[in-house]
Amino acid sequence: MAESELLICSQSPRRHEILKTFGIPFSVIPNKLKSEPSPRKNEHPIDYASRVASAKLLASSQNRVGPILAVDTVVSIDGYILGKPSTKEAAFKMLQQLNGNKHMVTSCAVLNTQNKASIQFCIDYATVYFSDVSESILRNYINQYNPLDKAGGYGIQDQPPFFKNIDGDFYTVMGLP
Repeated sequence: MAESELLICSQSPRRHEILKTFGIPFSVIPNKLKSEPSPRKNEHPIDYASRVASAKLLASSQNRVGPILAVDTVVSIDGYILGKPSTKEAAFKMLQQLNGNKHMVTSCAVLNTQNKASIQFCIDYATVYFSDVSESILRNYINQYNPLDKAGGYGIQDQPPFFKNIDGDFYTVMGLP
């Protein structure tokens, strides 16, 4: 690993793809955050994404020097944070909530640039619009793609058949602002 190479504490293939797309060399380090904290009552999605990304960085940066990136992406509708589905049925329920509606996707990247001495935040959000589609289209999407590791139960990079439009950055919705 080069001295200035970015370290990312994420196993997300989507984040790795984004970094490669922009020609950013990186190495993966383990995300040592044992479990993500739950949202606090009335916590804004932006605040929650920032808190989780910061917790990931703190847990994963011990004994590391140099630029370390931790990221969290949150899907919310009407202020309610959806999280990642644990089952296909949970993914279906999330997609039903989003079906025909607009929702917010927030992504927060926290970068420790010099052994905890300098921390930079990059927070972005986008509004995503879904068409109103049938239950069978939602279930087919879930069966064709693995939505269990994706906030909100979908991946924008999959070009889901219910996707209509984005106000904001595609890469923020994909998982890295």
